[in-house]
Amino acid sequence: MTQKKRNLMLSLAAGLLFVAMCGVSINFIREVEHLLWENSVKNILESTARGATLFQRGYLKELEMLNMLAYDLGNGVSSNSDRIRDKPKTFLTRANSVSVLVFEDGSGFLDSGQAVMLTPEERERVDALRGKSGLLFPRQSRGLEGRTFTIYTSVTFSDGRGAVLFMGNEVESLYMEYTLSFYNNTGFSYIVAQNGDIAMHPVHPSCSQTFSNVFEIISEKENDAALVQSFRESLKNGRSGVAVFSNSEGEKNVFCYAAMPRMDGWSVVSIVPNAEIMREANAMIREALVICFLGCFLPAIPLILICVPIFLPIAKSFHWDLVWFGVIFAILNNMASITPPFGINLFVMKGVADVPLGLMFRAALPFVAALFVCLALIIAFPRISLFLPQLMKV
Repeated sequence: MTQKKRNLMLSLAAGLLFVAMCGVSINFIREVEHLLWENSVKNILESTARGATLFQRGYLKELEMLNMLAYDLGNGVSSNSDRIRDKPKTFLTRANSVSVLVFEDGSGFLDSGQAVMLTPEERERVDALRGKSGLLFPRQSRGLEGRTFTIYTSVTFSDGRGAVLFMGNEVESLYMEYTLSFYNNTGFSYIVAQNGDIAMHPVHPSCSQTFSNVFEIISEKENDAALVQSFRESLKNGRSGVAVFSNSEGEKNVFCYAAMPRMDGWSVVSIVPNAEIMREANAMIREALVICFLGCFLPAIPLILICVPIFLPIAKSFHWDLVWFGVIFAILNNMASITPPFGINLFVMKGVADVPLGLMFRAALPFVAALFVCLALIIAFPRISLFLPQLMKV
């Protein structure tokens, strides 16, 4: 074989190797992007579940307090109006709340002491609640300007007269206490009934108030009907999980939902634009590529001095764990310094060992591949890098 043919074969082999490496790199980047997406969605679901637990715990605490008040009222007689007016002030001290006791004949008292008389429609609704306890879908309430999140329980006085005791809290004040927002207020959580009706909207100005049911922003044309029905069944049966649906404009939203079984099957549903989650994943990939590229030319200290002031604010804006970010930065820094063809440490080692540069490049490739695997694992499973630091926290 002539030298010309040999050079042609080597060039062809190098070209095929370059194409193969590009294909592997693109596939690797896509896999890392998917792993980052999964990790972000997992974090959203965990936050949603914590929010659901806190909200349900608050509801149960309020209901327990209301039951204690009902028991205390039941030890007296229904004709003692002064006692009925004073007792709620002792038990129910929450701001932006109102309580009312309603007798069987539709008469009753607000916690302010004001006497009330229900309309026939209101009395019909109250009659259906006698002998029960639970919560009502938020509605406009007497004594408060906005909608109220209302819980109720039954009271039986010592003289045999029955009543229903209500306590309502302003929806806005409750949501300020239990609010959840994601990605710089581009995604929010909602309190949702079993049929998808939204009981509590976020009060943030960036949140859309134009829909009253979560299924209104799920396009029937853009989504698989079976997946939408599965989501309906999940809300109805009190299951938790993740779903991705498109709206009428073709924009995808991620729905992370967590059930609150002790609250009539209501759920907390966090709705986050998929584009925002992908933007975070792509930001991490871009940073990794920039660090790898610059690390081929710069030693470690200059690379840190240049990149950290640029990338650290980005990491903080995405609420990344800074220890996790630092570990990833360190791996990328080491990987870049031994990556052909410009890895600065390769030239240092060549000068020390006095071996051909091509041999040095081939010898470095397995170590680069191993660092790639470590990088993918730490990105996909952040707890690998956070396990020991978390043990050291006091």
